[in-house]
Amino acid sequence: MSGQPGLSTSVSAILLGWFGVVVTSAGLVGCRSQGGTAEVDTVLVAVETPVIAEFAAQVAGERATIFTLIPPGQDPHTYQPSSQVLRTLPQADLVLLNGANLAPGVERLVESQVPPERVVVVSGGLSPLVDDAGEVDPHFWLSVPHAVAYVEAIRDALIRVDPAGEQTYAQNARALVQRLEALDTWIRAQVATVPPERRLLVTTHRVLGYFAEEYGFTHVGTVMPGVSTEAEPSAADLRRLIEMVQAHQVPAIFVEQGVNPALADQVARATGARVVTGLVDQPDPNREEVATYEAMMRHNVTLLVENLR
Repeated sequence: MSGQPGLSTSVSAILLGWFGVVVTSAGLVGCRSQGGTAEVDTVLVAVETPVIAEFAAQVAGERATIFTLIPPGQDPHTYQPSSQVLRTLPQADLVLLNGANLAPGVERLVESQVPPERVVVVSGGLSPLVDDAGEVDPHFWLSVPHAVAYVEAIRDALIRVDPAGEQTYAQNARALVQRLEALDTWIRAQVATVPPERRLLVTTHRVLGYFAEEYGFTHVGTVMPGVSTEAEPSAADLRRLIEMVQAHQVPAIFVEQGVNPALADQVARATGARVVTGLVDQPDPNREEVATYEAMMRHNVTLLVENLR
């Protein structure tokens, strides 16, 4: 979430719902580290997405100010950076990106505006899923073990920029990882209530690949080809999907928030599957039911389980 115009030049800390994400006005400059070795009071951290913002805020506590480049509710695949992002980004001590071309406009901007030594790709240590067209699926965080890897990457990046905060970052990261591990246990228990032969996923675009791989689902197909919501299926693409849905007897097609369900409706009419809307891939502090990563994951898992059992 970007800061609001008209703020004074002092840091403005705003609590965003359950996030605890600290945001700053565009003209602010945090206390600076020098070469990543000097002590700092407040590190200015620009992050690509709300989920990274949540994790960074929880790991950093009061030692960092978090600026989210893509506001909640925006589609990262199509988002174009705002003027405030353009002003604030070069001031950041650290930039945390999801990577894998999740938000091409943002990632190009970071590459042109920020020295590479200030940039960390939090998915960098993970093994990517690559489709037949060579596209990497960027939605790593929808597997909770991958979310744990994000937290560890954020912790290490903050320690590098602010070594004096190492104990704080390490303690906060441990506490967050424990909560994520409990969430992972809950998800596995919920998935176990769905017969294996009904753990079938069809979504509007390829968003649940890592989730499916981690939790034992079969990713049957997508309405839109590839990993971006910009892709348009051909008539042949839709025919193939209809055949796959029929062959696997898929009970439901899941549509992500903000995606037009018209094409999913077309597939549903041809196959007898039902369309289920409301799948969410980023936390949104403006919506209580998906305000945090944990709330979002519980919401999605409940939606999947109730419609596939």
